[in-house]
Amino acid sequence: MSIPLNRLRYFHAIATAGSISGAAKALNAAQPALSYHLAAIERELGAPLFYRNNRGVSLTHAGTLLLRRCETIFRDLEVVEGEIRETQKAPHGTVTVALAVTMARALVSPLLRIVEQDYPLLRLRIVDMPSIVAAEQVRDGHVDLALAPNAAEMHDCETIAAYVEPLCLITLTKGKRRRRSPITFQELSGHPLVLPRRGYDLRRRVEEAAIEAGSQIDVRYEQESADMMRAIVLSGIAGTVTQEALFEPVRERPLVDIRPVTKPTIVRTHSIVRRRDRASSIAGDAVALALRRAMVELTDTKVLPGSMVSSLPFASDAQALYASRHAEP
Repeated sequence: MSIPLNRLRYFHAIATAGSISGAAKALNAAQPALSYHLAAIERELGAPLFYRNNRGVSLTHAGTLLLRRCETIFRDLEVVEGEIRETQKAPHGTVTVALAVTMARALVSPLLRIVEQDYPLLRLRIVDMPSIVAAEQVRDGHVDLALAPNAAEMHDCETIAAYVEPLCLITLTKGKRRRRSPITFQELSGHPLVLPRRGYDLRRRVEEAAIEAGSQIDVRYEQESADMMRAIVLSGIAGTVTQEALFEPVRERPLVDIRPVTKPTIVRTHSIVRRRDRASSIAGDAVALALRRAMVELTDTKVLPGSMVSSLPFASDAQALYASRHAEP
């Protein structure tokens, strides 16, 4: 048995008005149409719902039962409709974010915490990958957002600059004193390095800076894995030129010399990225906002030693509506 909802509303209107003509007037509907739908309900249920008389109609026992159920159904529908409308006011659904490996370790914990606390209807999926892969994942539509340093190369993507950090020479500390003094590219040429292979944004930036300085770099090892790069540096086999954020602040940074590279200086700007042809969603905007808030938190505590770019990510109308309840720090 399946009675359309509109027929239940017609039945309810007839029962409330006490007559078919009164219901037709209240609904601005044709009386014959209401009579037709009422007869259809009675055939479906196999029982009369009204007694007919000269003054109108009155409910039978079956009609009284159906009226009670109708009122419960309509109340439940109002509750569900309200709940659904409420979900449209807050971010909900699943959002997939790609983080470049140089930032992933630091960001995962605060990002998950912020999303869980402030956007409880959201489900966040985080994947970490080399920046070149993150760019491809955004372009191919496999992830909704990415935090990547090579945003300028993503011509079909919308990008918002978020975080800037200089590149440093990072080597295992020898002796008791850690070196923090800057080092020029000319001086850098004497250090064996581990870097990603050519084609990666980090390697390209270092080699372009070396050409600008008129010096050469000694890339002794090529390695795409961030864990392997850190292991090589911490073993003292070679140093690397990268962001300080790649190394864990409590256990790893005290073991290494971190020296800003100068003449020329190289900085990497990490941007929040999404495809231009994807419609803005309140869920995606909320995660972009949460991602920036996590970076603000980490820069304030020096876990990320760079600086934030003062811009809000993807300030769509939907985000602005919700973000007003959660002011950015």
